[in-house]
Amino acid sequence: MTRLDSILRNTLFSFIGRGIDVIVTFALAVVLARYLGPEGMGEYTYIIAFVAIFVPFIDLGLDHILIREIARHRDSARKYVGAALLLKMLIILVLLPAGMIATWIVGDASVSNWAVFLCFAGTLILREIPTVVGYAVFLSYERMEYRALVTLLFQIVKLVLTIGVILMGGSIVAIFGAALLAEAFQGAAALYLVVRKFIKPRLVFDPKLWKHYVKESLPIGIAFAFNNLYFQVDILILKHFRTAEETGWFGVPFRVVTTLFSVLIPVIWVLLPHLTRAARNSIEQLHEEGQGYLKAIFVMTAGITIYLGMESQDLVVNLFGSEYLPSAAVMAFISPVIVFHAFSYFFDLTLTAVGKQKLIMIGAGSVFLVKLIVDLILVPRYGIMGAAIGTLAADVACFAIMFYLTKKHVTSFGFLRIMIKPFMAALCAGVVLWFVRVWPFYISFLIFCGSYIIFIWLFRVISPSQMTAIREMRWGMLKESGISREDSEGSEDIE
Repeated sequence: MTRLDSILRNTLFSFIGRGIDVIVTFALAVVLARYLGPEGMGEYTYIIAFVAIFVPFIDLGLDHILIREIARHRDSARKYVGAALLLKMLIILVLLPAGMIATWIVGDASVSNWAVFLCFAGTLILREIPTVVGYAVFLSYERMEYRALVTLLFQIVKLVLTIGVILMGGSIVAIFGAALLAEAFQGAAALYLVVRKFIKPRLVFDPKLWKHYVKESLPIGIAFAFNNLYFQVDILILKHFRTAEETGWFGVPFRVVTTLFSVLIPVIWVLLPHLTRAARNSIEQLHEEGQGYLKAIFVMTAGITIYLGMESQDLVVNLFGSEYLPSAAVMAFISPVIVFHAFSYFFDLTLTAVGKQKLIMIGAGSVFLVKLIVDLILVPRYGIMGAAIGTLAADVACFAIMFYLTKKHVTSFGFLRIMIKPFMAALCAGVVLWFVRVWPFYISFLIFCGSYIIFIWLFRVISPSQMTAIREMRWGMLKESGISREDSEGSEDIE
């Protein structure tokens, strides 16, 4: 299997898996927003944001290092996976009690401690241990169809259980209970496939290997912690300084953007093994391959940004209801962060691929401080728009810092030059959308997508060499809809 075939295969299944994920997650967000109302949605969003603060302490960035190590040394995969699982199990013994103590200390009377506990258990135990490690194994072996399968089953279970709770008039506690059961199913399914299709992890008490994990992943883990706080700080500050209703208004566009991130990030994430191998060969190869990846990232994210920005009011009112109208301005204002954040994440992966993940920590820490300072200044006075300004300002700063670090220590990828054609295609499609945005959003969406594809073709965003590769891969695309066990490492790339 060629490099391009491997990337196409894994990107295809990542799109399928995350596409299923985003459709169900977005549908549930719409249903929950209408069911709970702005105030209830504010409490729901706050609980998720509060629990998310603790996720980096168990995540530690281990999945990135695990992918890298298995890609390099597959004969030791059992040991690597088993050690990672046991390390996370030991961490949770301390982290879960600490989280519940923090919940009791914060003591928000409007939030149920039982709901927080259920969210803790589902997120920190069932998702971060078996599911995250299992997904890392799938990517290490470049078999993302298994992730797509697990995601499909998980979302079906979650949708059925949540709708059932709503039909019975259940509370927020019951909603998080349904999520807990779905997370348990997802973790069990992921672990089952790891054991049946790849390896049988051997739980290893290996302090030396744990030290290696922590040493290598800690910069990524710290960066992830800053990045995680970066996304949650708006919700936490709004809930503290303003009202639950305003938190709900901000929570709607926040959920839309983060749901889109949940699709885009794994799609970009599948590039890590390929970036690692390219960097191992030469920086020149990394530079050349990275240009194509960056153009693809811009094409995906720019279209989403333009559509969300221009159609925000129509989308919010029709999907979430008129009581969420204040959310429209927030959605329009923060939509560009989708582009900036995707680029920043690609630069994170590039630095990881060349073993300079410590630099990620510097960039993430700086950006979090920008976000925190801006939010503390603007949110108490301007509410949800203050949070929106802080979000956009911080993401622009994040992009600038990570691009500078990548350019200085790895390569610039010729970034400005390769962005000209994709930018022009997106701009022209945006002009078309401007004239048809008075029509219903589903009609304008189809027209926008069609015009965007046409302008991508007119501006030759995809180079002739890339078109040749796509034609050569056409037969491979049909075969990849099945399950092949070929290894991508031992074959030649398409020129």
